[in-house]
Amino acid sequence: MNEPAVYYSPRVWINDRVAYAPNDWRHAERWPPPGTSPHRLYLRGDGSLATDGPGGAPRGYHYDPRRPIPTLGGRNMLIDAGPRDQRPVQSLPDYGLIYCSDGLREDLTIAGAVRVTLHVQSNCPDTDFVVKLIEVEPDGRAMLLMDGVTRAMYRDPSGDPRPLDPECIEKVTVDLGHIHHTFRPGHRLEVDVTSSNFPRRARNTNSGHPVLANDDEADIRVANNTIHHAAATPSFIELPVLTPR
Repeated sequence: MNEPAVYYSPRVWINDRVAYAPNDWRHAERWPPPGTSPHRLYLRGDGSLATDGPGGAPRGYHYDPRRPIPTLGGRNMLIDAGPRDQRPVQSLPDYGLIYCSDGLREDLTIAGAVRVTLHVQSNCPDTDFVVKLIEVEPDGRAMLLMDGVTRAMYRDPSGDPRPLDPECIEKVTVDLGHIHHTFRPGHRLEVDVTSSNFPRRARNTNSGHPVLANDDEADIRVANNTIHHAAATPSFIELPVLTPR
């Protein structure tokens, strides 16, 4: 066969599904396409997202499973899906943390897997870390591109449960999936960190029990979750940046 190995769409979302014609797909011999290299943006203690390394004091938030952050868009099948503006949920109490870059001066294209590394602490033996990659448009809209979640108790690559120790800083990796997308000049990149995305993701009761579905009201705990930004405990997003050929 002489067909290219990979066909992919250059768009994350299709807003008008009725009028959509798949005439802009691209091809490559592999994925991610040639010319892609990893670039880090560091989550910093002042709420910025920058290339110039980690830094800043830790930031924290509360997560109460009785009041989970509702799902707003995303890759859903049975509930509303798509690139929804996240500002309505960002305004809720105890939403989580927001990190934002400066406005872009030129196009930035990413193609491949997006991964976030967090150094975290929690006062609970288990909790979730939900990460969103968002594009902030010049008019202020915070449009969701992709998201992912990691249950902290299963952060070890072995898959064995390992409860969190409130005195220890732990590394957690969150995979957001694969994407091809171009951020335009004047737009900003944003990374949100929270601990729920309900009902898309079943809420974590923070109990540390292996089967959360068996927990009742008495098992629910409120988590105080912290993200670290120091040089020894950096938190960052890895973007597969595609250089024009």
